[in-house]
Amino acid sequence: MRIFIYSIFTIFSCNEKEEIDSNDFENEINCVEDESLDTEDTQSAVFSSKTEFTRIQELHYDQQETRGNPLKGFLTNYQWGSPANNFSHSLEFAYIPLSNVIQEEGVFTFETGLEPLLVAASERGNHLIPRVYIDYPSLDSGLPDYLTQSVECFPYTDYGGGCAPNYNSPELQTALLDFISEFGAQYDGDPRIGFVQLGLLGFWGEWHTYPYPTWFANDLFQQEFIAAFDDAFEQTHIQIRIPTQ
Repeated sequence: MRIFIYSIFTIFSCNEKEEIDSNDFENEINCVEDESLDTEDTQSAVFSSKTEFTRIQELHYDQQETRGNPLKGFLTNYQWGSPANNFSHSLEFAYIPLSNVIQEEGVFTFETGLEPLLVAASERGNHLIPRVYIDYPSLDSGLPDYLTQSVECFPYTDYGGGCAPNYNSPELQTALLDFISEFGAQYDGDPRIGFVQLGLLGFWGEWHTYPYPTWFANDLFQQEFIAAFDDAFEQTHIQIRIPTQ
C-alpha cells in the first residue's frame, strides 16, 4: 500500500524581500513595512508568503511493522465511502442506530444490525469500533419503535434537526441498561471488535446535547450507565468521549 504525504512549506523570515532556500525549494517572501511597529532603533516588518510549495513524498506501508499492535493508528468509516479509505489502517468505525439492534423489549437483533459490519471489517483484516446512537442530527431517530409512545422527545433544528429523547425517562433507561448487558454477554472478548464506544447518550452518541444541557442524562444515570458498560465488558476495551463522572 502507498501513502502520499503532502507538506506545505511557508517561510516567515526576512527584513527585506529575498529568496530563501528550504529543502531545495525557493520561496519568495514579501516584507511589508508596518509603521505602527517601528521602534527608535529597529524597523519592524510584517511578513507574508508569496508562494507555497507542496512536496509529495511517497511512502510504502509494511503491514508487518504494525501487525503486533493492530489497535493503534488511523481508522476509517466505510459507511462514509471514498475517498477516506485509501490509507493504511487496521481499525474501522461505524455508527449503529439503537433501533437496528433492538426490535422490541427484550428482543435483540445483533445478527442483522451489527454482525454484517463485523463480518465486513474482519474480511478486510480490520477491527471494528462500533458506536450505537439514538439521536443523530439530520438522520431518522434511532429510538426503537416500541419506545416511541412512552419516551418523550424534544425537537430541535440545530445540526440539521432531529428530536432528542428524554434520557431521564425510566423506560428508556431500563432499555439502555438491558441493551448494554446483552451487548456485553454476546460480544465481550470478540476479537473482531477493537473497542466499544459507550455512545447512545446525546447528539451522535457524543455525550452532549449542546446547546441544550438540560436535555442530557442526569448524573446518577450517567454513573449507572458507565458502571453497566464496565460490568458488561471485562475483556473488550470501552471508550467514552466525555467522562464527566
